[in-house]
Amino acid sequence: MSRSEALEEVVAFMEWLVLCDVVSLADVVTLHRWIVEANDALESASLEEQEAFALLLSERLKEMGEGKLLHEVALQMDHAIVSVGSVWTIGLEDKKTIQSLRERVEQLRSHNATLVFEQLIHLEALEARLAQLEHDSSLADELYERAEAALIRLPMKDNVTDAHRAQVKEARQYVDAAKAFGYTFVNEWKLMEAELALREQ
Repeated sequence: MSRSEALEEVVAFMEWLVLCDVVSLADVVTLHRWIVEANDALESASLEEQEAFALLLSERLKEMGEGKLLHEVALQMDHAIVSVGSVWTIGLEDKKTIQSLRERVEQLRSHNATLVFEQLIHLEALEARLAQLEHDSSLADELYERAEAALIRLPMKDNVTDAHRAQVKEARQYVDAAKAFGYTFVNEWKLMEAELALREQ
């Protein structure tokens, strides 16, 4: 490995440090200064000395990348995943956080495929729960729209006949289903009057 190739690895490694949020920017600046000083010193060094430096630098970076740093990165991500909460306490408002965690996991893995996250199963469970919540929300919205349409189509109390019985029953089913998801209807009185009219017939 040439000196320039080794220095390219240093740059990549510094970017990795910033990405991991394990060390401060000041630490990266210190590392960069050390590399620059070493590089300047090697300007007058022999080719053999430069190659020796490149090899030493490469090995050192590998040790740092595969040792304590990786462990700290994994712990940090595991903590972030757990801090989102239980699959039973998350809501649709947590979608961006969960998506951000997934993106970060994939980003870190793209830099080092050996990273192991103990809480990855929990993240997958959160994603599955979020998908379920989104499905339920979509279903609830559809029920609400159908209930609103059914209420609009209902005749006024004085015009309700036995022929409207099935229509009134269907409207009640949609309204009750939507209310189970927390929706309310300002014109539910129209349905209640139609039901009363049918009972009085």
